[in-house]
Amino acid sequence: MNNYQYRCYANSDIYTVSHEAILTIDTELPLTPTLADVTAECSATATAPTTTDNCAGTITGTTSTPFPITTQGTTVVTWTFDDGNGNSIEANQNIVIDDVTDPVAPTLADVTAECSATVTAPTTTDNCVGAITGTTTTPFPIIAQGITVVTWTFNDGNGNSINVDQNVILTDNTVPETPTLDDVIGDCSETVTAPTTIDNCAGTITGTTSDPVEYTTEGTFVITWTFEDGNENSINVNQNVIINDITNPTISCIDNQTKQLSQGETVYTVSGTEFDPTESNDNCDGFSILNNFNVLSTLENAEFPIGLTTVIWTITDVANNETQCSFDVQINAFVGIETLQQNGISIFPNPTNGIINFDFINNNIQQIAISDITGKIIIEKNNIQKNEMIDLSNFESGIYIIKIQANNEIFITKIVKE
Repeated sequence: MNNYQYRCYANSDIYTVSHEAILTIDTELPLTPTLADVTAECSATATAPTTTDNCAGTITGTTSTPFPITTQGTTVVTWTFDDGNGNSIEANQNIVIDDVTDPVAPTLADVTAECSATVTAPTTTDNCVGAITGTTTTPFPIIAQGITVVTWTFNDGNGNSINVDQNVILTDNTVPETPTLDDVIGDCSETVTAPTTIDNCAGTITGTTSDPVEYTTEGTFVITWTFEDGNENSINVNQNVIINDITNPTISCIDNQTKQLSQGETVYTVSGTEFDPTESNDNCDGFSILNNFNVLSTLENAEFPIGLTTVIWTITDVANNETQCSFDVQINAFVGIETLQQNGISIFPNPTNGIINFDFINNNIQQIAISDITGKIIIEKNNIQKNEMIDLSNFESGIYIIKIQANNEIFITKIVKE
C-alpha cells in the first residue's frame, strides 16, 4: 500500500476528519560507498566511513574488526551500513601494513682488551619494533690477537635488516711474570728441568734456552731462560748451576801382611792384586789410586824387602777430594841353622825322629811356633826356658817351619821330621 492516501476520522457529537496523508514504505538500501585503502608501516586505526541513505541520510559504518591493526600485510575490514529501517549493506576496506623502514644503524664503539673479550650484544631502535638486539655468528670469547671484526645483524622481523660492524681489538702488552730461579746445586752432575712462570694471557709458560742443561764438570754455570707468551712479549731470566763435589772418595785396604821368604830369597814379589785395595768408590765418576811404594795404581810384581814396610794407598777424585788407607807388610827372611847359632840359638837334631831340642844361650826367647808346610800352626809355646824340648812324634814326616821370636827379631827356619 505504498503511496496510498489516507485520512483519519473521529466520530463524536461533532464529526471530524483529518487532512490527507500519504503512506510511504522505505525499501531502498543505503548507497554502497567506495572505501579507499588505508596504508601504514607499523599499525593503523581506520576512521569509520560513512554513506548516504534515502531516508536516514548520512550513515556511519560499523565493524567487528579490532583496532589498531598491526599485522603486516593486507587486512580486510568489513564495514556494515544500516539505515535503521531494516536495510543494510556491507562494504570492504583494505588496511595495508607494510614496514619498509630499516632499523636505525647504531655506531658501535671498539672493544679493547689484552687477552680475550666477550662482547655484549648491542641494541638499536626500529620504527615499528622499538628496541632490537643484534645477533652475530662470531663465536665468543675472542682470543686472537689483533683486530677481529664482528658483524652484528639487526632484523626488525618485518623483512628489514641491517649489518653493522664492530671492531674487537686484542693487544697483549704485558710481559710474563719474572720468576725467582733457585740455584741448582749438585755434587757430580745435574740435568736442569726447564722452569715455568705465569703470563696474564698464556697462563703457565715453560722457559726455553739455547744453553746446555746437562752439566758434569766442576764449576758455576749460568743458564739464560727465555719466557715467551706467544704474543711477542718475552723476558730473560738467569739461573745458576753449581757443580761442587765435596764428598771424599772411599778406599779399603787389606789387613796387615806377614810374608816368609824361602831359602835363597831376598825380596818378596807381590802376586797379582793381593796387596791392592779391596774396595774403592766415589760418588762421582772418575778417580785415581796410587800407592806410596811404587807410585802406581797396583802393587802387582812389586818387590818388598825384608823387614817392615808401611803401604799407603791414596784415592783422589776429579774434585781433588782424597782418602787414604794403609797396611803393614812384614817380610821375614829365611834363617839357616848357622845363622841361628850366630845369634845364640841352637836347634838339634835336624833331621829329627820326633824330639827337637832348643838351646838359647841368651835366654831371650819369647815365643816358639811350629807350623806345617801349609802355614797351619801345630805347636805354639810362650815363656820359653833356656833349654826347651818339643816332641813331634805324633806328627807326620815332612818339612816343618819353626818361627822363633827373640826381642824385636823373628827367626824362621826349617826342620825335617823323618
